[in-house]
Amino acid sequence: MLLPCFIIALFLAASTFSMTLNRHYRRPICEFSQSCSYAYQQFTFELCDCPNMKACPTNHGIQLKGITYQFCSARKLTMCEPDEIAAEVDIIQTSIYCVCPHTEIYVKRKDESKSVVRYVCQEKGKKECEPGEICGVGNPIIGIKPLCQCQEDQQCVPSDSDVFNPISIQNATCMYNI
Repeated sequence: MLLPCFIIALFLAASTFSMTLNRHYRRPICEFSQSCSYAYQQFTFELCDCPNMKACPTNHGIQLKGITYQFCSARKLTMCEPDEIAAEVDIIQTSIYCVCPHTEIYVKRKDESKSVVRYVCQEKGKKECEPGEICGVGNPIIGIKPLCQCQEDQQCVPSDSDVFNPISIQNATCMYNI
């Protein structure tokens, strides 16, 4: 009697397990400003589904800093106005609102939200850095984009130069030349 009950319990457990494997993850529906996918080098990450469950097209892309962001429909982005939010990243979902002019760079805006990072445009570094101020952003692979000019006896280096991560953008600070 115990063996048939065990077999029935095992069968029910196996069928329940297989049903959970057949469930599909449903990505959220993209909003107009959100990128439905982005591609970096040979990897593509699909982040949300286009309205009416259409697949993310590959012909509505915008390339920024080596990453191609695809959108559900063609977008004509305008140049950002001063202090306008250019882009917003909420965990991994990226929204792009406008593009920085070629004379400016994308800089993280200091916000109180921990999960949402907003980027604004800022002129490339011309002024002298204040003590403790972030002098640039980037990494040793793509280079450091200056936000301000270090003193003559200093150079702008990534804050965590011991960590090698080619896709991580790090803050850089002025360090004395050794």
